[in-house]
Amino acid sequence: MTARSMGIDVGADAGADVGADAAADAAGNPPTKVAAGKASISAAELSTDLPFEATSSRRVRRVCIYGAGAVGGYLAARFSTVPGIELSLIARGPHLAAIRAHGLQVRDKDAGDATVHPFAATDHPHALPPQDLVIVTLKSTALASAAEGIASLLAATHSRAIFVTNGIPWWWNHGLPAENQLPGAHPVDPDGALWRHVTPDKAIGCVALSSNRVEAPGVVVHAAFNQWKLGLPRTQIEGMAGKDITGKDITGKDIAGKDMPGERTIRVGHGKAPSAASPIDDIVALWRSAGLNVDASNDLRGEIWRKLLVNIPNHSLGSLTRLGTDDIYRDPQRIALARTLLEEVVAIAAAHGWDLGADAVDRTLHHFQPKGTGARPSMLQDVEAGRPLEVAAVFDAVRALARCQGVTTPALDIVTTLLGGLNEGMTSATRRAPPRE
Repeated sequence: MTARSMGIDVGADAGADVGADAAADAAGNPPTKVAAGKASISAAELSTDLPFEATSSRRVRRVCIYGAGAVGGYLAARFSTVPGIELSLIARGPHLAAIRAHGLQVRDKDAGDATVHPFAATDHPHALPPQDLVIVTLKSTALASAAEGIASLLAATHSRAIFVTNGIPWWWNHGLPAENQLPGAHPVDPDGALWRHVTPDKAIGCVALSSNRVEAPGVVVHAAFNQWKLGLPRTQIEGMAGKDITGKDITGKDIAGKDMPGERTIRVGHGKAPSAASPIDDIVALWRSAGLNVDASNDLRGEIWRKLLVNIPNHSLGSLTRLGTDDIYRDPQRIALARTLLEEVVAIAAAHGWDLGADAVDRTLHHFQPKGTGARPSMLQDVEAGRPLEVAAVFDAVRALARCQGVTTPALDIVTTLLGGLNEGMTSATRRAPPRE
């Protein structure tokens, strides 16, 4: 069975907006992937409510990458290696057309180069059947407009959507006390579309440390890093500093692979402890089977604060200087500015109850030392491609969290203002530009 036999218009190039990061996004139209030893599979054998653990030669696990650009393309390559996965890609534009024609090419010096031929590639999420797992890798600037499309894939009772995003996620306020919530409407979801259509109960958060880029339509390059943290959008549980959701010691490694402090001061978590059979366990096992270095976190907001230690200095300095990560940290003055930004992020996190550790700034700067990977911050890639910048999720939301706790952030204020102006100028220039021949 092919995507075309399921009624998916794989030849159409409609204008469903699946996000700025999918401006080079996509997939192809080859034969269905099936479990080992089975030559074909009928539509009747595709379950619309298949639990993750119920895989066999007669059933496939449906996984959809929603926005198969840089990060999504890398994940597609990894999941394509798992037997029994029915992998679909949501993408658009030239990238989608290239993948339909030739497959998604992923260049990876670590795992080896691959060409992905997904079960289906489309810019119409409503054309796909319900999915077991939807991995959303859209930029935060495109999430709200994609809310109904994402929700259309979550019809099965067990369906979950993993949001691989930068900055403060749309579900941040879920379960938090009022004093720790992001005040007002979330800049990523100003009208509450994600909250209404997807709902936090269907969401799983993901913090990623993985450097990827779209080199050309249909071609993704994995430059460095393969670290992922998954967690449910709930608060950390007070006193649960010993074990994470998998039973591992959370004094192990942070997203950068560095040792984490053994004690955390968390003021805000009062949720229930995870059950022994968490819905995330099977998902973590699936990701590991795809060769992804993933752990479950019982404190995903803490992981988000640690990722902001990466995003805030790298995105701002990279976008404003057009320098890659290695070159940013070759200059003492840029390092000094990065240190100030890091100190401000640590202070904001502490004001909301997350102690990132006394050595968080030094540890992060050590991690930034030039490594010769050629990594370029994703916001810099957006600048170079003329795409909208994730200023709202990464910078505006963090500043709002600082203000509601009375934390002053002079360095963050300056770079946010400059990035906002850069974003405004880019989008204005895009609107004024004449159409290409």
